Amino acid sequence: MINIEGRYFDSKEAQLAQQREVAERAAAAAAEVNSLGSTLAAKDTQLGELRSSNAKIVGDLQAAEKVRDELKGDKKDLERNISELRDALDTVAGKLEELEEDVKEMEDDNRDLVEQNADLFCETVATAIDHQETRDRVNNLERQVADFQTVEADITAVGSMQFAPTQ
Repeated sequence: MINIEGRYFDSKEAQLAQQREVAERAAAAAAEVNSLGSTLAAKDTQLGELRSSNAKIVGDLQAAEKVRDELKGDKKDLERNISELRDALDTVAGKLEELEEDVKEMEDDNRDLVEQNADLFCETVATAIDHQETRDRVNNLERQVADFQTVEADITAVGSMQFAPTQ
């Protein structure tokens, strides 16, 4: 008799029981192998999908890194442009200040010139009036001279006349 897992068998029965047990174990192992094979195939499929997904993610990540690098370059360009614009703005502000000072000086100079122009106009009018008065005096004196010359000529003519004595 043979003891197999707490049961007693004679040797032929033991062999058959062992063979049945081995066959059952083999069938169970084969079923497990088939199940593991199916699971492995599913895992291989899943692994392939994960690799494909991973490759897509890597590609997307590389594209994102490229875009990020381009954006960093754009950001640096924009920062440089902002700095240049700020410098230009400071320059323009300085020029504006200078121009405002120049305008103020020109306005002051213009006021002075307007005052000088008014003074010159007044002087010109006064000079014109003096000139006219002088011309009028000259004309008057010329008339007086002419009148005196006429009177002198009349006097000379009367003096050269000979008067006959009256008797």
